[in-house]
Amino acid sequence: MSQVQHWGVAGWSTEWGSLEQDDDNPEVPASGFGFVRVVEPGVVYLKPPVVNAWPEWTDSPAGRQRRFQMPWSEDELPETSTVLDFHARLTPRRARLEPGDEQLRQLDESIMGAVAQVDRLHRAGGTLGFVQPDSVLFCRLRDGSLQVVFPDVGFAWDEARGLREPKWIAEPQLDCLFEEGARRQNLSSLAALKETAQSGDAKPGGKPSAKDKVSAALAAAQSADVRALARLIAVVLAGADEVGRWCGAGRSFQAMPGRDRAPDTQAPIWDQVVAPTLLGKVTSCAELLSRLESARPSEHYLFKPPAPPPMWKVAARRALPGVAGLAALVGLLLVVKPLIEGWLKRPDPHPLCGMVYPSDPRFAALDAVEEARGKAQVGGLASVSAYWALLAAGDDLPQACLGKLRQEAVELIAATSLTLPAQLREEPMPRRTQLELLQEAFHLATAADEVVPGSCQRVAGLLLRQLEARGEVPKPRPSRPITKESPAPPAPAAAGDAPVVEEPARSP
Repeated sequence: MSQVQHWGVAGWSTEWGSLEQDDDNPEVPASGFGFVRVVEPGVVYLKPPVVNAWPEWTDSPAGRQRRFQMPWSEDELPETSTVLDFHARLTPRRARLEPGDEQLRQLDESIMGAVAQVDRLHRAGGTLGFVQPDSVLFCRLRDGSLQVVFPDVGFAWDEARGLREPKWIAEPQLDCLFEEGARRQNLSSLAALKETAQSGDAKPGGKPSAKDKVSAALAAAQSADVRALARLIAVVLAGADEVGRWCGAGRSFQAMPGRDRAPDTQAPIWDQVVAPTLLGKVTSCAELLSRLESARPSEHYLFKPPAPPPMWKVAARRALPGVAGLAALVGLLLVVKPLIEGWLKRPDPHPLCGMVYPSDPRFAALDAVEEARGKAQVGGLASVSAYWALLAAGDDLPQACLGKLRQEAVELIAATSLTLPAQLREEPMPRRTQLELLQEAFHLATAADEVVPGSCQRVAGLLLRQLEARGEVPKPRPSRPITKESPAPPAPAAAGDAPVVEEPARSP
């Protein structure tokens, strides 16, 4: 057997040679030549409903559902062409082509023959499924007659059966032929094949709802086939690279571009066949065939495209709608903006909480908190203590804002308390004042650590050691916080009083 490169895409390999005989399968001929296809694991095949002169695949003997045979009527490998081959042959000769050229006649015959075959498939209740350029083959027999073959009809990859995605799905020939990508197209093809098979196996008198569902799915798949044929016609005429440039890399060819982007699309077939089919105005192969009768594909190659317009004209034409739209938008904004600001303007929320506005009773409480916060940031321990007391009594404030403020106050308490030992060493003050400052700082650090566990544990330990060094233990919190911003200078020692000696602070 000899390897065949372009006999469809839905297979791992395809060979030409003599076919094997299978006594248990009468559909396989006893002798003859044909194609043998080996498919990847998970690829399934359901025969199309078309019969009579429609080349189809059959299970190969001992194929284990992965090897299929397609009998051929002749004993030699047929000469085939694809849509890409037609474009490659005709484009270099375009300037010299004349009406009646043999290759132009073959082009029209092949395209219309392919549409007629798909129409026959649709009337029998089938769909094309996964279509690429090599999925539509135009074969010339010995007598010169044309035979259109669709070697991929009926094949789809079932992800539930295969572990690895086939290469013809992962790396398709032409992305622009798919409406939603190769993977989604395969899934749609598999679903359409299964529903078509179920409708063919359904018993007479089945449920109307199930029949209607299958009919709707079949109609959608056949409409997609018609649009795929229009894309193939566009590839024949303009080429795969040009069509890909119109729609962009990795995107589907959904609609015809403007004349500025595609100046060589002024032949009747573009406006009468390709454009309306892509837009869904042509939904059947019979209608598509009728339009092709009046607007032949060969007319594209006979039409002499006009010279492209100057670049400045193209740029101006493209920029004009944008400039006009921008000017209209600016004018609209100038008129509407004052009205919107007057109708929808809202007062600014409080700087400490974006959820509280001046009409809210809590706005005044936040003002007091803001004032105490400012003093605490520049003042001493007394200001920090007053700020913390205000936050402790502010449970009616929004919890999100209150939590953020308390977290900030905890950091402020820790920073202020850590500076206290150095302050006691550097500034002379009575012992009583020292103890009051240490007691107050210890109570603040303990309270802060209860709100944010672990935040002031180290600070509280340091203050506790400072108290112990002075022979003191933490006392219950006083009824009022200390009010002195800074320690007062030491009072003169009275007669008989012992001088106050500052206890050295030990490192935590």
